[in-house]
Amino acid sequence: AVWDESYQFIQSKDDDYIERNKPEDALANLRLNGMAFLNLKGEIVYAIGKNLDNGEITPVSAGLVKYLHNSAIMHNGNPGYRVKAITMLPEGPALIASSPILPSAGNGPVRGNLVVMRYLDSAEISALSKTLNLELSLQDLTEINPEKDRRYKLDSDDEPGFIRRLDDTYVGGYSVLKDDNDQPLLPPAAELETRAV
Repeated sequence: AVWDESYQFIQSKDDDYIERNKPEDALANLRLNGMAFLNLKGEIVYAIGKNLDNGEITPVSAGLVKYLHNSAIMHNGNPGYRVKAITMLPEGPALIASSPILPSAGNGPVRGNLVVMRYLDSAEISALSKTLNLELSLQDLTEINPEKDRRYKLDSDDEPGFIRRLDDTYVGGYSVLKDDNDQPLLPPAAELETRAV
């Protein structure tokens, strides 16, 4: 996003930028499901999606488009405003990151924002598990009876997480994931479980 070519592209909308920089390759290399370039008029100048399971290039997710139209990112002109968040899209939980589009020097007026997205699906949970060397899982809290299981009573600021000893080797940790507005990812709720030696 902080690059002279992107800074020019967001204004010129020149197709040569897309041909030279091949966003589909960036999606593959960074394991992204979507990328969108936004201008300050609230327009999506360019967007692309990718199915990481089969490598197919797709339109960017309708859920991401709706999220962007309801987000402060769409009209952000603040060079310091960046988003790193988890949000619930109709397609499932997703990791969202955005950065203002600026010249390579990092100064000058913002011309738009670059947004990238990756679904927090089973493949991503598996990749995170390997990276962190932890067993991670997501569970839908709407399928849990919290009255029967103490570990799922995570719905207050006083109890944002819960850790318990599982056996002589493992401990388990549980925490409700929150979105970019610091609200639980509901509905459906998502709960991240970790296990570590």
